Amino acid sequence: MRLSAALSYGRLISGARVYALFLRDRLVYVGVSTNTRKRILAHKTNGRDFDYAIVLPASDDPYRDERDFIFALRPVGNTYMSNCLSGRNRADIIERWDAALTVREGDGQ
Repeated sequence: MRLSAALSYGRLISGARVYALFLRDRLVYVGVSTNTRKRILAHKTNGRDFDYAIVLPASDDPYRDERDFIFALRPVGNTYMSNCLSGRNRADIIERWDAALTVREGDGQ
C-alpha cells in the first residue's frame, strides 16, 4: 500500500510494530514505533526520502526484530551496529523478513 493511501485511510497500525521505508522499491530504512502512523509521518516531515512504507505483522519482540533486520538487510538509512544480531543468524532473519512481507502482500493492504 502506498504511503498516501495508507495515511488517508488511517490504515497504519498503532502499537509497537516494525516498519520499513522504501524508495523506488528499495529498502532504505527500518524502524520500530509504538505509533507507526505518527512516526512515518515524522520521517516524511523531517525530509527522509521514501516513496512508501509498510508495517510488519506484530511480533513478540519488535525491538529485537528491528535490530535483526537492520543487521541482516543493512538499509542505507540506518546505522549498522555489529552487535545487533541478537543471537540469530542472518539467513534466519532474512527468512523471517520474507515471511513478514508475504503476510503483508496476502492481507490485501
